[in-house]
Amino acid sequence: MKPDRDRGEDKAYWAKTKHRATISKFKMPESKPKDNKLYYNIYGWNETAGDGEFYAVHTEEGQPVLISAGGVGVWTDAVYWKTPELAQKYAGKKFHDLHYREMN
Repeated sequence: MKPDRDRGEDKAYWAKTKHRATISKFKMPESKPKDNKLYYNIYGWNETAGDGEFYAVHTEEGQPVLISAGGVGVWTDAVYWKTPELAQKYAGKKFHDLHYREMN
């Protein structure tokens, strides 16, 4: 959507809403039964292309983590830990229950 398109809204409406985002939540449709992660998909309200960013709260190695993912496949691109020590300990580790983009 572009502000110059005639959608019936006035310029004041576009000015008020230009910093809003759309947030939706979902479970991956093709998830394995054990994958019970609830993802939040965030993208710009006026975004015309792309899939936005995906976030899920999950548990790895008995610790709560925040998963960041992107792309049409909702591929994991980062796992955020509660402490720098945990982040360093698991740096670079890929977990079997997360969906990663296969790079060939």
